[in-house]
Amino acid sequence: MDAPRQAAMIPHEEALRITRQVASLRRSPVQNMPLEYSLGMVLQSPVYAQEDHPPFNRAAMDGFALQAADSSSETPLTIVGESAAGKPFNGTIQPGEAIVISTGAVVPAGADAVLPVEVARSEGNQLWALESIAPGRHVAPRGEDCPAGHLIARPGTVIDPMLLASLAAEGITSLPLRRKPSIALLATGDEVVPYTDTPPPGCIRNHSTPALKALIAAAGLPLAYYRHVADTEDAVREALQQATETADIVLITGGVSMGGHDLMPGALRDMGMQSHFHHVKQKPGKPLLLGTLGSTTIFGLPGNPVSSLVMFSLFVVPAARIMQELSPNLPGGHGIVRNSVTFKGDRHRLALATVRRSENGYDIYPLPGAGSADVFHRAGANAMLSLPGDVPSLAEGDRLAFSFLPGMEIHT
Repeated sequence: MDAPRQAAMIPHEEALRITRQVASLRRSPVQNMPLEYSLGMVLQSPVYAQEDHPPFNRAAMDGFALQAADSSSETPLTIVGESAAGKPFNGTIQPGEAIVISTGAVVPAGADAVLPVEVARSEGNQLWALESIAPGRHVAPRGEDCPAGHLIARPGTVIDPMLLASLAAEGITSLPLRRKPSIALLATGDEVVPYTDTPPPGCIRNHSTPALKALIAAAGLPLAYYRHVADTEDAVREALQQATETADIVLITGGVSMGGHDLMPGALRDMGMQSHFHHVKQKPGKPLLLGTLGSTTIFGLPGNPVSSLVMFSLFVVPAARIMQELSPNLPGGHGIVRNSVTFKGDRHRLALATVRRSENGYDIYPLPGAGSADVFHRAGANAMLSLPGDVPSLAEGDRLAFSFLPGMEIHT
């Protein structure tokens, strides 16, 4: 049987364009989801405050609630009660009266200020103000944080922890969200054993999958299915069927090139996958595959760990963001190269680097390596450099753009 003919390589920029175009046509569904699962998801309808926050005049200090005019009196005030958090004083403060009050407690009717305990003296039920205070002092008025009718969040807003707290304060239990695309991860290769095992002769520990799982989590994407697939046609087809039925995005690591044991491309074709490209003029990541099968988007990533991590960061993460109607652009910036490095070949170069903050911005330390399997020289990488194939080297002092790897925006 003749070996399959390798597909023509497409340019790196064309692969990026096609990936974003395909993702833009495959939006994640909108679902009404519980608030506690909303972090990182995209709001689909406006949210308005239905009540004032705080819902009452609230003490901002521990002390005594009183009428501000009485704080300048030399005559002692009479302490007539207490307002504690959750246990308000139900009466009305009259001239010459005060109550003990705790931070967060209701400021009762008749009182217009809180005298801090540090500038007060009390004996029994008598109180002397040691400092004159103005009306409204140390009182958070009703609706100060957010009045009823105020727009809390617009459609397209990503739910972050502070917005989640605001929605919880409003009593919202569920809301319409564009959910994050789920991920199925299929690892291949009979020569790969779990990293917890001692490899037999000719085998290696699986060090790609733990790193890729960590990046998936750092990108905030749910891993719905994982399987290490044996290099047999039956195992490949069964795993692909399960993965495509389970997840929005299927990631395949290894088994997507042109070797005799690379069974994934043929199995995907047999299942009816539409191939958008297979092989890109870039290094690393030449065998990258993008296809669609039904509602599932499929990425075939190279098996070597450096290649798979770079391809995931540069292609999969932006596609997942587009599916959520978010910008595909990865966080990054510009910095100064601090060590020289030379590259081989004329393919578009995707180099890993360590980026650190400096007094003038960022310092970039490109990381050399012996190949796509060499993770040891890439330890400490937190960013990527995207370089045209006609750039043979980087010199100290060069100014470059960089993109952070998912979850690695700040390097320690």
